Amino acid sequence: TDVHIGGNVNALARQVGLGMNALLNDSTPRDTVIIHGGDFVSRKVYMPGTTREDMKKYIPHVFAGLHRFTNVGVIGNHDHGNPDFGTYLRGKLEHEQGIDFLEKPEDMRYFEYNGHTIALHGLHTLGNYLPLLIKSERDELLDRYIQTLNHGPQLINICALHNPDGLHFLLERLRETGRKIDKKTLFLAGHAHGGMVDLPLARKI
Repeated sequence: TDVHIGGNVNALARQVGLGMNALLNDSTPRDTVIIHGGDFVSRKVYMPGTTREDMKKYIPHVFAGLHRFTNVGVIGNHDHGNPDFGTYLRGKLEHEQGIDFLEKPEDMRYFEYNGHTIALHGLHTLGNYLPLLIKSERDELLDRYIQTLNHGPQLINICALHNPDGLHFLLERLRETGRKIDKKTLFLAGHAHGGMVDLPLARKI
């Protein structure tokens, strides 16, 4: 997650790709799923934005060989804010790297492992999306997620989201409706670059 092509990773792109493949050296495509947590690129805000040339030059190195495996992913806030991601890079990641982007409850995919079914979900939690939906639309969307998480042949759910803050919308909806997620569910988030700090007087995480 949070590769941010166009930043410091450029100088290490080939080593990153080799390292990823070394980690996966003993893995078989049938038993391996790679989950991408978003922010493949950077937008021009607090750092230089990722250019299309950066994407063409470094993406093949960073993601070399990963197309052999099942790949799913979610979109990050920097991806959303970089026009070249939507018009150029997303298509390359989908068609050349085999990444399926999970943005709606209906995008859920099943993955078989050791005779068990795992459901892979993507919860769209970008700060400029869920908060901007009117409550009735947001509630309807979250109810569909809850339905999808609770029903199906899966033993467990793995749900990827980019911004962990967005999970509170799902938790609030569960509290409002008195429902719960009955199946074992693992939520995996990016965005925080390795750490988060809770400042109780300023905000809650």
